[in-house]
Amino acid sequence: MIDKTAFANEVKRIGAEYIRSGVEIDLEAINRFVLVLFNRAKDHLDKYIIAQGEKYRKELSEEQYEAFVDFETGYRAQMDRWIGEHPLKMRQRPIQAFPEPKLWQQQRVRRPLKTVAIGVGSILLLSPFTSAWVHYAVGLITAGMAVRAYRKGSREDREFYLRQQANQRTQLITQTQLDLVRWLDEAERASDAFITDLTKSL
Repeated sequence: MIDKTAFANEVKRIGAEYIRSGVEIDLEAINRFVLVLFNRAKDHLDKYIIAQGEKYRKELSEEQYEAFVDFETGYRAQMDRWIGEHPLKMRQRPIQAFPEPKLWQQQRVRRPLKTVAIGVGSILLLSPFTSAWVHYAVGLITAGMAVRAYRKGSREDREFYLRQQANQRTQLITQTQLDLVRWLDEAERASDAFITDLTKSL
């Protein structure tokens, strides 16, 4: 089995490194986070495919193993085709982010609203990411902008927006785990089906 728990923990560890709590989180930090995840998810699946090949090398006869690794019809060839049909692609999506008035309305003490520039840029997305992931990512960027705007404000204001940011960060990391683990789970199901069909015919 693909160790999806280990991968989910790896996502959490990468999040702790690239989108750290207690500091302003911006678009650049999220894009670095996504770039690292792109490589780790591909590596995780590739190691699983290699491990499956090594497992069946021990279990099959030499003739059977040659059929199992056939360049056209073997296990690796079928998994490569699955990956081609369900690729882990990275793309850019233009976004705009700006703090919503409701954030300030939640404060117990009304204070003058600071002027916060609208954030414009392109966020990196991986193909398995859902609309929920985009929502949380934009929310995190928005919260980071508010933290930056209130950097020299009162301690109460800054802590309020740091809590907002921490909440968005947690939601983003959780959604990242769900989306990427789902992709790995689909890959594992495809792998199991290919191996079942191949070993039946050997």
